[in-house]
Amino acid sequence: MNDVQKAKTVEKKQPRDYRLLKHYDVMQVGGKSKLIYPLKDGETVIKYYVTDSELFQILHDIHLAIGHKGRDRMSKVVGLKYKNITRQEINLYLRLCELCQRNQKGKKGKILYFSSSLPQDVLKNIQTKEELEEIISRVEHSEVKEEVESVQEAME
Repeated sequence: MNDVQKAKTVEKKQPRDYRLLKHYDVMQVGGKSKLIYPLKDGETVIKYYVTDSELFQILHDIHLAIGHKGRDRMSKVVGLKYKNITRQEINLYLRLCELCQRNQKGKKGKILYFSSSLPQDVLKNIQTKEELEEIISRVEHSEVKEEVESVQEAME
């Protein structure tokens, strides 16, 4: 964000500054600076760049709001408001949703149960250490991170 703000104010711009300004802009939302995709003439829809710490909650909220619909529907809804959420991240989230996994035909997986304030439908479908490490790498809050690490210890 700082690089984008610098690129906006510097008088003699370098090629890097032009690239930054082509793909990023900064906007104040609720007293916080948010990274957005620059609006073109006539556009009114703002597309936000999501930080790693926000990613899980955004995917969780959207998934519940659309009623556990599949990857394509979720990608479409995510794409309306967010710029940098990939299909791979959506797929990972969907693999962690218990209800979606239960509704998949022919797939049976190991379900883990834990006492945690993290969403149970997500925790129940963590099957590999890699999936758990992916979640840990995206969690910044120490309280939640400790809970995820306790799940990791239980898996070992």
